[in-house]
Amino acid sequence: MCGIWNILVHTPDLWSTCCNLRIFKRQMIPAQLYQNKRGGKWIIKKTLLLKPDQELEHKYVSSFLSLIIHMLLGQIGFEELICGTEFLVRPSGLKWTVWIEDSSNMDKIVLVNDRLKELFEGTEVDKIEFYHHEGTLLTIPNFKQYQSKPKQSTDKSFYWFLRKKRQKKKKGHPD
Repeated sequence: MCGIWNILVHTPDLWSTCCNLRIFKRQMIPAQLYQNKRGGKWIIKKTLLLKPDQELEHKYVSSFLSLIIHMLLGQIGFEELICGTEFLVRPSGLKWTVWIEDSSNMDKIVLVNDRLKELFEGTEVDKIEFYHHEGTLLTIPNFKQYQSKPKQSTDKSFYWFLRKKRQKKKKGHPD
């Protein structure tokens, strides 16, 4: 875990445009597992116009690292429901997501929503929304988000899955 953390903190080229960083509980990929079909995810969006090879501001990376720390230390709430998180960097902006196993308890969804709002307060995000895995956006009065129901998870360990897409340079295109 320490080795991965050092890479995240000290590698600026890791955060280039078109990259994904996903962190999930061991053997959990929420949208692909049958037992998570009733789950959902929060999507936190920040619109930015990023040029290729433009360095990402530290506050955005810090907010993702802070989210990871809060999840690992149990500060978000209902961690037994949380499958993992991801950070997506695109030329049009940034997305942070938090995945849950089951989206059937509105009270828990609202509570986690409030914690996420507090956590991302200094990041000036555009919106926080909750979607079911089926892709339906659910709304909460004065907020966009929704539900969750506890399922006991016996394995609290997390594994790292990093997928990075690099923009392909066109042949003959001057740099």
